[in-house]
Amino acid sequence: PELVTAVLIVESGARPWARSPKGAVGLMQIMPYMVEDMRMAGNLTTIERNVEAGCLILADNIRRLGEDDGISAYFWGSNIRGVAYLDRVRAARAELRRSSES
Repeated sequence: PELVTAVLIVESGARPWARSPKGAVGLMQIMPYMVEDMRMAGNLTTIERNVEAGCLILADNIRRLGEDDGISAYFWGSNIRGVAYLDRVRAARAELRRSSES
């Protein structure tokens, strides 16, 4: 849960209505073409479907590439070009852990 929450904070600032200039939507900033073959019920802009799709994509990345590259690939795709995104997710995750301990 912390990792997913960290990714959605970094991706959308926890704003379910977020849309990127490139077309990504929702909390997890999913590109619509990414879910075409997933056969998921509902609209990609609903919180439930958006988070479910994001979790499936993130889990698949981590399974294939390991945690660090899997997280990076969530942002970069197959052409990872740095660690800035990974660092932002790590920082958000650490902040979530600190706030849950208080």
